[in-house]
Amino acid sequence: MMGLTLNSVNRVKKDNEIKQAHGYNFDAKDQRFDSLSDVLLLCFFCFIAAVLCSCTGIAGGMVLGPLFLSYNMIPSVMSGTNQYITLIASLSVCAQFLYAGNMLINYALCFGGITVICAYIGI
Repeated sequence: MMGLTLNSVNRVKKDNEIKQAHGYNFDAKDQRFDSLSDVLLLCFFCFIAAVLCSCTGIAGGMVLGPLFLSYNMIPSVMSGTNQYITLIASLSVCAQFLYAGNMLINYALCFGGITVICAYIGI
């Protein structure tokens, strides 16, 4: 994960250099990660949030939402990021239940189908 983070930081740095070379004016509230330490600090805070959420059983968005907003993340992007995190967490729990043989497949398919239909209607 540290290698992927380092790769992402280098890519963001390169994008920022290209923007600066072409005269892009950064807003004072733009989310910028100019150094590896900025990204590692965010990763550390997310790690602490994940531990707290797993120990208490609360949703990650309750902890990560304010953290992302403190990094000047756009609220719609923050919401989408939290939903993605929730999706990954839900899929991992489903995989654990399947692996342990504790999932009732008929109910899972029934509720999954209803959820897909309702999500489609809601969108």
